Amino acid sequence: MEPALMIADEPTSMLDPSSKANVLRFLKGLQNSRGFSILMVTHDLTCAAKVSDRIYLLKNGRLQPFVPVADRIECSIYQMEEF
Repeated sequence: MEPALMIADEPTSMLDPSSKANVLRFLKGLQNSRGFSILMVTHDLTCAAKVSDRIYLLKNGRLQPFVPVADRIECSIYQMEEF
């Protein structure tokens, strides 16, 4: 049985930059080799922009589309406050 979706809840929270990169590289490698989707829950929008095809914000209990990740823009707290 191969899963279609992995849910990663704050997988890089409280990690130093090197460990964060290693975890993301590992998850991306698993995803590429096994072909499943990853739903990553995170507060780190910069990290999300680097590894995601789509980003959504949860605001007032509703999902809000956030940014087109194809641009791989640098996300900031100021952009979050716009929503």
